[in-house]
Amino acid sequence: MKLNKFTINLVLAVFLLLNNYKNAEAANIRRPELIDYNVAGATICSNSLLKIKFEHELFNPGNIFTVEIALNGNFGGGGLITMEGQLSQSGNLQTAFLTVAFPSNIQSGTNYRLRVKGSSPLTYRNQLNEFPFAVSKLVASDPSYYPEGFWRGYFYTWIPSISSTIFDATNEDTFNPDRYSGYISESNMNFDFNWGNNTPAPGSFADTNQVCGSFKEFYAIRMRRRYLFESGYYLFSGGADDGFRVSIDGGATWILSDWSDHQFRDVNNPGSNGCGVYLNAGYRDVVVEYYENRTDSRFKFNMVKSLSAAEFTGLLPSYCITAAPVTLVPVNPQPGVFSGPGVSGIQFSPQLAGSGIHTIRYFLQSTSGGCGDTSTRTVQIFSIPDAGFENLPDTICPSSGNINLVPFTAGGVFSGQGIIPLGNVFSPEILLPNNTYRIEYFIETAPACSSRTEQFVHLKPLQKPGNLIPLFRKPFYCNNGSDILINGYPDTKYYLDGILTDRIPPAQITTGNHNLKAIFPGNLSACIDSASENYNFETVSVPTTSLGPDQEIERGLSIRLESGYPESDWTSSNSDFEPRTESILNFFPNVNQTISVTAWDSPQRRCFGSDLLNITMRDKVEIPNLIIPESSVLENKDWVLKGAYEGMKVRLFNRWGKLVYSGIVENQIAWKRNDDFVAGQYFYELLLSDGSRRWTGWMNISAEN
Repeated sequence: MKLNKFTINLVLAVFLLLNNYKNAEAANIRRPELIDYNVAGATICSNSLLKIKFEHELFNPGNIFTVEIALNGNFGGGGLITMEGQLSQSGNLQTAFLTVAFPSNIQSGTNYRLRVKGSSPLTYRNQLNEFPFAVSKLVASDPSYYPEGFWRGYFYTWIPSISSTIFDATNEDTFNPDRYSGYISESNMNFDFNWGNNTPAPGSFADTNQVCGSFKEFYAIRMRRRYLFESGYYLFSGGADDGFRVSIDGGATWILSDWSDHQFRDVNNPGSNGCGVYLNAGYRDVVVEYYENRTDSRFKFNMVKSLSAAEFTGLLPSYCITAAPVTLVPVNPQPGVFSGPGVSGIQFSPQLAGSGIHTIRYFLQSTSGGCGDTSTRTVQIFSIPDAGFENLPDTICPSSGNINLVPFTAGGVFSGQGIIPLGNVFSPEILLPNNTYRIEYFIETAPACSSRTEQFVHLKPLQKPGNLIPLFRKPFYCNNGSDILINGYPDTKYYLDGILTDRIPPAQITTGNHNLKAIFPGNLSACIDSASENYNFETVSVPTTSLGPDQEIERGLSIRLESGYPESDWTSSNSDFEPRTESILNFFPNVNQTISVTAWDSPQRRCFGSDLLNITMRDKVEIPNLIIPESSVLENKDWVLKGAYEGMKVRLFNRWGKLVYSGIVENQIAWKRNDDFVAGQYFYELLLSDGSRRWTGWMNISAEN
C-alpha cells in the first residue's frame, strides 16, 4: 500500500506526541534533601546558601533544574518563591547537587518546604524535603561590644581550608566579619551549651536569640563580657567539641587554649600551686571562643574565685569620711596582720584613711605562701560634699527671666518653689510677687555622706507704670506716612496687638482699637513687670491722583485737567497763573509751565496726594488750501505745512470720497508734486501719530500757473 505525504506526516506527529508523553511520564525526581539543615527545627539565615541533594532520571537534553519553596509546603496557595540558582543536567543521576540562594525579598517565616522542578519534560516532584525549616533575617549589631552584667555570644560561619582533621585552627578563617550571623545573650557567668549531634545551634534562646539561622557544623562563637574582678586568685576551666580558648585581656593573649579538632574534653589553669591565676582588682574584657567542625557540638565555660585562707569580713566597699571605725574580722583563726591606710590593729578608720580609693591587705602569717596567705580589699572613702551654690540674688523682680543656679559640687538636686524640674533653673515668672522663697541644694556622694544648703530670694512687688508707655494721641495717620517709632523706656519690649515691634506702620495698621503692651526689664527700681494701653487709630487713605504724561499744546488751544477729588489745589510755575481750588481745571496756557495739583482726602484736608504736569507750547498748525504744482514759484509746487507735527498721517480724498493719497508728513511736507497729479478739489485729513488729534478741510490742486 502506498502512503501519501500527508499520511506519513500525521503518523510521525502521533509517534512523537506519544513518545514525549511516555518520556514525561517516565521522568522522575526523588525526595530532595537539605545537606546542612536536614534536621527538625532548623533555621536558615536569608543570606545563606542552600545545598540540595536529590536523584533524577529520564530528563531530556537541555533540561534545567530549579528549586521552589513555600510556607507549609502550600505551593498552590499563591506564596510560591523561586530560589536563585539552577542546574543544567539531563539523563539519570543518583546523587545530584544543586546550590541555590534566597531572593533578596524573602520574608522571615517558619515551616518552609521545598521542591525541585525539571523543565524538560516539565516535572514537579510532589515529595518535599523531609523537615520543614525556618527563614530568619540578620539583625544589625556591633560584634565588638563588651556588655557588663551578661555575656554577648557572637556567631560566625566559616569554611574549612582542609577536609581532614584540623590540628591548629589558628590557620582557619573562623571569625570572618563578612560571615557574621548575629548573637545570643547569656546572663549566667558560667555556661554549658550542649547541642549534641541533632539539635542545631544556637537552639532555644527565646528571649535573647538574635542569630540569623541555625548551624550544625562549620560555625564559631565568640563570647564577650566586661567583668569587675576583685583582687585574688581565679580558676578558669571549660572545654568544647571542637576548639576552645579563654582570654582575660580582650583576646590579646589566651590563658586557656585547646584550639583544634577533638571530642569534648575539659581544660583548666590550676597553676603551680593549684590556686589559678592572681588578678588585681578592676575591669577586664573576658573573651571565650569556640569553633565547631563536624558532628557533636558542646561549648562549656567556668570561672571561680579561689578560696583564700586569708579571707576577712567587716569591710564595706565604701564609707563616708565621717563614718565610725569598723572592725576587720579574719575568717581563719590563725594569727595575721592587717595593713593599709586607716588601719590600726583590726580597726579601720575612714577618717584616718582620708578620701580616695585604698587597698586593705591581710597577711596570714602561719601559711607557707601561695594563694591562701594574702587577701586584699578595695574601699572608697567619700568626703563631705560642698552643697553651696551661687547665682541666686537676694532680691529680684518677677520679670527678670530664668536664672541658672551654679552648684559648687555637681550631681546634686535643687528643690523649692520656682525650680524647674530636672534642672538647675530658678524661674521667678511662675511665682507670686512680694513673697520670699527658700531654695535648697542637696548632694550625696555616698550613703550617710551628704550635705545641703539653702538660700532665700525675695520677689519685689509689682507697681503700675507711670509714663513708661509712649503716648499716641494724634487722631489720624495717613497710610503713606513713615513708620511711627516707639520711643519708650530703654530695654523694653513692646507688643502691638501681640506682635513684638519697635514701630507702628500706618500703611499696614487698620482703623480701630489697638493694644500696645510693654514688657519692662527687671532692673527698674519700681520692678514693673508689664503694662498695656489701648489706642484708637484712624488710618486715612491718601488720594492717588495722576495728570498723565507731559503734553505739548498749540497756542490758543485749551487744556482740561482732572484731579479726581473735590478738594484739590492747582498751582503753576507761571507767575501769571492764579491758583485755583477745584476738581477740574480748564485754561488756555500761553507759555511753557509746570502745573501741580494737590488732592485732599476730605474737606478737613488731612492727607493728600499730588502730581505734576509739564506743558510745552508750540505754534498752531497752518494748512495751505491751494497748491499749483506747475507754478514758477517754488513754494507752491508742494503741499507744505507750517508747525506740523513730525510723523503726522496724511490722507487725501477726491470729491467722491475716494482715497487717492496716503502718506506721512516729513520736514513739514504733507504732499510732493508728482506726474500723476490731477487738478481738482480734495478733502484732507491730518492725524497725529497716536490718533489723539485730527485736522480736516478742503484743499485745491490747480493746473494753472
